[in-house]
Amino acid sequence: MSGLNYHKDGRGRQRCTGGVIVVGIDVAKAELVVGVRLTGTGWTAVNDDQGVSGLVTWIQVLGPTLIVLEATGGYALQCVAALAAAHLPAVVVNPRQERDFARATGQLAKTDRVDAEILARFADTVRPERRTLPTVEAQALDALLTRRRQLSEMLGAERNRLAESVTSTLVSPKPISTDPSACLVKCGSMLIVRI
Repeated sequence: MSGLNYHKDGRGRQRCTGGVIVVGIDVAKAELVVGVRLTGTGWTAVNDDQGVSGLVTWIQVLGPTLIVLEATGGYALQCVAALAAAHLPAVVVNPRQERDFARATGQLAKTDRVDAEILARFADTVRPERRTLPTVEAQALDALLTRRRQLSEMLGAERNRLAESVTSTLVSPKPISTDPSACLVKCGSMLIVRI
């Protein structure tokens, strides 16, 4: 920390100079835990609008070279979008890469704070390449395609269950219906009659 200096940039914001600063952010549903590689500082913010806004302001003061977050099932989207809107160098990495890196460096402890520090160390060592963020339309299309895939898998699983099972040997030796929604209605009415 001895080589760090703070100054005001052209927009009046405080910036840190004198070394390469990288940031790791461990993202969870409820909070964002930040680790800073050069300064050794950290911070925790609530993963909501106000918390993300404060986090972005705090990171802008640092002026990092790179910010790394794990892809965490959508919990990071708001933070990544806010970092991108502030023109900060954010990269989302596969959690497997971070785990493999932690294992390779002998870091086996698993806490949010340690994960944030490991992400910052990963960013400093590996320097993952920044990619442009998808447009809003591309994100919406991806969400639709993901939901379609999920529904197709669920429908296939239900068809398999219906084909493999006999609903009731007392009623019929064959399935009630090949239509899952009709089957649910018929099974529900059968349960009511038997109770």
